[in-house]
Amino acid sequence: MIKRLSPSLHKEYRLENYRAGEVNKPNVSKPEFKFEPVKLKKKIGVPIQDSLLSVSFLQARRIPENLYSKFRFSECFIDDVKKVNTDISVGSESRILIPVYDEKKNLIGVQGRAMNGEKPKYITIKTDGYQDQLIYGLDSVNDQKTVCVFEGPIDSMFIPNSVAVLGANLKGVVEKFSDCVFCFDNEPRNKQIVSKMQEAIDLGEKVCIWPESLKIKDINDMIVSGMTVEMIQNIIELNTFSGNAARLKFVKWRKA
Repeated sequence: MIKRLSPSLHKEYRLENYRAGEVNKPNVSKPEFKFEPVKLKKKIGVPIQDSLLSVSFLQARRIPENLYSKFRFSECFIDDVKKVNTDISVGSESRILIPVYDEKKNLIGVQGRAMNGEKPKYITIKTDGYQDQLIYGLDSVNDQKTVCVFEGPIDSMFIPNSVAVLGANLKGVVEKFSDCVFCFDNEPRNKQIVSKMQEAIDLGEKVCIWPESLKIKDINDMIVSGMTVEMIQNIIELNTFSGNAARLKFVKWRKA
């Protein structure tokens, strides 16, 4: 009533009650703040430039020098792996290292690439305690734009705004990115790749289905063959499909 008859008097009344501690405070629950522990930023191996053999390998794969910082070198793979995961048993051979970081640039995994024919060619390790899907490129990708999803980190380095899935779980990528294009290796006789492509199409995702005229296996091989990044991007854009169009193209691609 006071507020309606005299707003100024009501204001003074409220102020006096506030000073006396008599104002009814709204029953609002205090917000809960949850802080996740930040993982230590660990470095393993040494700069790739410290190994002439590694640099020669990168040069042979036509990987430009501005990408060298994405690699490390391990003289003894098991020694470096033990720094990030104490439960893993691997060999002691030399390997090129590809560190995997999360959005906050915390080390969450590492992939070791053989240089002298060791098997397997790639060994992927998660850091101690990391349980989520390993996705290479989270530290640099813009999830507000279309994201190209590749099978290998090296392929993803060449194409802007790309990531690589290190594992078979495609749903983890679909849940993380609202707009992505899956670009699998161009191997229609590889059962695992065929199965993954089928899964992506069934999930309603966009998939690059390479044209029949292209016989090269992956992005890095395309670069080595002399193709430019712009040429590859153009092929991806012109050959990206989803839904029924993807199913029809996929059937034809498998028979190539």
